[in-house]
Amino acid sequence: MKKKHKGASLAIVLITSATLIILGGVLGLRVVSEVKQSVYKEKKTKAYYIARAGAAAASKWITNMNSSELDTLNSLGSQMISQPQDFGDGKFQIKINKQSEKIIIESTGMIEDGKYDNGTVKYVAEKVTAVLQKESTNTISKVETAVYGETGLYIKGKVSGDIGTSSSNAGAIEFDWGTSFNGTVYIPSGADKSKVIKVPKNFNINPVVKTFDVIPTYPKPVLPSFPENLSNKGSILLQGAQSKTIEGEGYYSNITIKSNNILTINTKSGDNIIRIGQLNVEQGHIKVTGSGRLLIYVDDFIKLKGSLNGGGDKNKVIFYCGEKGTLYITGETEINGSLYLGETNLSITGSGKVSGDIVTSGTSITITGSGLVEPKVIYAPNANIELSGSGTVKGAVIGKSVSMTGGSEIVLNGGIEIQIPIETVSQEGKATYKQIYWK
Repeated sequence: MKKKHKGASLAIVLITSATLIILGGVLGLRVVSEVKQSVYKEKKTKAYYIARAGAAAASKWITNMNSSELDTLNSLGSQMISQPQDFGDGKFQIKINKQSEKIIIESTGMIEDGKYDNGTVKYVAEKVTAVLQKESTNTISKVETAVYGETGLYIKGKVSGDIGTSSSNAGAIEFDWGTSFNGTVYIPSGADKSKVIKVPKNFNINPVVKTFDVIPTYPKPVLPSFPENLSNKGSILLQGAQSKTIEGEGYYSNITIKSNNILTINTKSGDNIIRIGQLNVEQGHIKVTGSGRLLIYVDDFIKLKGSLNGGGDKNKVIFYCGEKGTLYITGETEINGSLYLGETNLSITGSGKVSGDIVTSGTSITITGSGLVEPKVIYAPNANIELSGSGTVKGAVIGKSVSMTGGSEIVLNGGIEIQIPIETVSQEGKATYKQIYWK
């Protein structure tokens, strides 16, 4: 019996020992795994903070640049990638993508994590992105006049507000019968008002005339560079009974909208940038939703008839156009947003309506029929601006020359300060950048 008990005890001891060995091995593997995971997480955390430090350094470098340094930065192309930079026990690499209104800084932090079989170093990496927003400090001083024509003005309509010219030529400012004028006339210092201002015989308006303390100068506006490196999203054709919603930044080679169809652009939050190779809105609508701004860059347009942000907030849309022809806004077309037109001319006819600033270096703007413009300013220092019929502008008008006939009207109550949010040729201010968020 004792021998049997001894054999059983030995078996139990062996089984117990084997179990302990197995459990010990499993526990050892688990501990090793936990340690490795802990080390990996620690390296990921280090890589993240190294990446953030690199992005913060690049952001500070750009936001502290002066105008000369920014010019150099802008000349270096739309994308730049740095060499890996040592930082503590790791390193970071910076990639900078420049867009028209933003700079995207992508920083990758790296910590060594052994080697691959071929001997190359293996890294644990984390990415951090900082987004900088362009800000313009190019402010044009207070505009004292509702209407300003560098070479002259012809008034046969209704003007509520002051008018002025920098020309001393005879008849530079001409009033004609049918004029209603409530304001002051400004002419250059030393000019002979009896020669500069021409009125019909027995004219019943005798305006107050003053001289400019300083002759206004309005430099030629220049479009910003159009955004590059946007993801290619193909083309859009809406005809028949179709509608479509898009979101996010991208490049569209062609967008055509017909038959009162609606293209909805959801901006979500923040600025949304869309570039269009060719835009053709024959009779359609572009609707803008979301809380962010929409910046549309158009290389070439065929027609814009219908609406752009109809009924929406005019401060949420900026329409940039690089075409050198004429943009026709006809019929009942409604645009709620500002138009920055490069060298594009503009024609508003019928009951076309634009609520937003108009900025162009083109040579012609015509507003006829019952066309209505409600900007803060029409800024077109190279253009001959013509209003006829019952065309109306509620804001300041700055042109090379301004002509009003028929029942046309310009209304501006008091002077305003305007800030042209695009570059000018003789720019005294500078564009700066401000960091707006991390992602």
